[in-house]
Amino acid sequence: MKRDFRYFLLLINMIFIFIYMAGCAVTGVERDNFYDTDDEIAGYPQEEYIESTAPESLDYEEASMPYKPPTDYHRVFYGKASYYGNEFVGRTTASGEKYDPEKLTAAHLSLPFGTICKVTNLANGKSVTVRITDRGPYVAGRVLDLSYLAARLLEGIRPGVIDVRVEVLELGK
Repeated sequence: MKRDFRYFLLLINMIFIFIYMAGCAVTGVERDNFYDTDDEIAGYPQEEYIESTAPESLDYEEASMPYKPPTDYHRVFYGKASYYGNEFVGRTTASGEKYDPEKLTAAHLSLPFGTICKVTNLANGKSVTVRITDRGPYVAGRVLDLSYLAARLLEGIRPGVIDVRVEVLELGK
């Protein structure tokens, strides 16, 4: 009889533990998404940025009208920047040159290749000058993909995504 009572207590304890754990799983607190896709950067002035009007398909021969990148760019714009991962080292960029993580380069969706930009990390005020050599980023809310060196100099490696001010110094051809 004493033995049956122990098994009964063990069963009751296991049921309570199961209910407790199920309750924790259901009522868990949602964490904020670090990779926020919101275009607004709190506390910084926003300028309307002219996005590329490239056709959906990247095969421009099939498009009825050839793609012409916009020529009227804002000199200064704000947004979020990330950096290239190691899997892109040595790959050919859209401009035709190979990606080197130790060069000061960046990717932008529509700025002409060879465009020189001053990028400033809004969190710490550090700046770096980069040259546009590739297309991207392809994540909503981001305006630049930086090379590893550029991100390291801006102290953007640890956070992964940083708020930046981008000033176009010289348009490429």
